[in-house]
Amino acid sequence: MRLTLGILLTLVGGAVVLVGLFGALSELIGLYSSAMNDPLAADAPEGRAVGAAMFRWAVVGAVGVPLLLVGSVLLKLSLFQRLRGRRGR
Repeated sequence: MRLTLGILLTLVGGAVVLVGLFGALSELIGLYSSAMNDPLAADAPEGRAVGAAMFRWAVVGAVGVPLLLVGSVLLKLSLFQRLRGRRGR
């Protein structure tokens, strides 16, 4: 049970962290690509708006960090217990 829960929490937490990371990076890439395509455009995104959007994605990614940490600890505990159980036989 602990092994399954550890794997599940690790995968879910890692997925949430990656979604947050890629979301924030896509906002940054969008800012720089619009600046490179037309540097004097009137409809260019403002840096503060992009910064706020990146912060929202960073918060999404931060939600996954505790899940990832708890899942990895559960996973390591269960794997070490299995290894110790096999060694003791």
